[in-house]
Amino acid sequence: MEQLPDVLVLLVFFQAPAALAAFLLGLAVGRHQALGDIARHRRTLGGLQWATFTLGMLGGVVYAHASLEHSGSAYQILALGIDVITAPLLTAAYAATVLRLAPRDMYQPWCRR
Repeated sequence: MEQLPDVLVLLVFFQAPAALAAFLLGLAVGRHQALGDIARHRRTLGGLQWATFTLGMLGGVVYAHASLEHSGSAYQILALGIDVITAPLLTAAYAATVLRLAPRDMYQPWCRR
């Protein structure tokens, strides 16, 4: 219970804005039907995978290094910021991978309106 105020601060200032941003991005993508024809964008998704996996994993490696080698330092706080910034890129890489690996008939019914 004594850690609850710290957890609430993290939820309000880190988790809530990230979740809201992801929701709004998904809403915009859905309204513009940007994923309406996945087969046409397979090459773009491949490039997106390479770029976002690379940057997202680098952010995670920086944070892991800071947490293990420099715990409690200013470098760890900087690494946390880098990790928070690059985490959505890693999520985009996961989403691009799922879209590329999913069978065409799995997502096509949702794309037609």
